Amino acid sequence: MILSSNVDEMIVNEIAAKELGVAVENYKAAESELKDAEFKYHKLVKFRQDYVDRFDNEMKDYVAEETHQGFRSFFSRLDVVIFEQQDIITNLQRKVKIQHELAQESKKKY
Repeated sequence: MILSSNVDEMIVNEIAAKELGVAVENYKAAESELKDAEFKYHKLVKFRQDYVDRFDNEMKDYVAEETHQGFRSFFSRLDVVIFEQQDIITNLQRKVKIQHELAQESKKKY
């Protein structure tokens, strides 16, 4: 009986260790996705600001109204992309939180 109990405990511990490993791996992957999305977001925001600065400094007094409209249209589309990237970040932040909680739960089992 004691031998069977020890074997059962070993099996349970092995399963818990594997579960913990998967949970930690998923958490790290989610964190990596989030960092990548945040990096892209910051690059988009910087790209937009660089264009705004360039337009304000170099072109504002020299461009025709049609060109000015083109820039405004471009900025509008870029704003949509930036907003979508913010959505991605928000969703990934939720994913990281969930994966972290799952990893914590697995640690408690192990």
